[in-house]
Amino acid sequence: MLTNVPVNPSLPAVPTRSFPLIATDDLDGVRRFYRDALGCSLTFDMDAYVQVQLTSAGEEGPELCFMKRPGPRFAGGAVLSVPVNDADAVQSKLQAAGVPITMPAEDKPWGWRSVYVTDPTGLVLDFFHVLPSAE
Repeated sequence: MLTNVPVNPSLPAVPTRSFPLIATDDLDGVRRFYRDALGCSLTFDMDAYVQVQLTSAGEEGPELCFMKRPGPRFAGGAVLSVPVNDADAVQSKLQAAGVPITMPAEDKPWGWRSVYVTDPTGLVLDFFHVLPSAE
């Protein structure tokens, strides 16, 4: 699990690293495809979340994240996870700007606190910080 994530404290955030996160109803298929067929390492694997390392184990490089689709109000598809200092503060700032919140800030089982908003194209942005208990 990623715990040492570079953070840009302001919005719009320009992170040094971002994490494409895809919502799916088939995490078992994700595991079979990336681990078994492609030979990728799963850097984090649990019932509701899988993180895949696309480079050789231990090398810096791109990772893909997959999460179980969190219910009917979340259509799914691509999500871009953006590290911030405080997801709750980002949520307050977005609400003050009149941005509809797709999913309010909540703790995720993989150690992140996330708030989701959807841009005009349908891309979901996941503004997150790592929970202290996961560090």
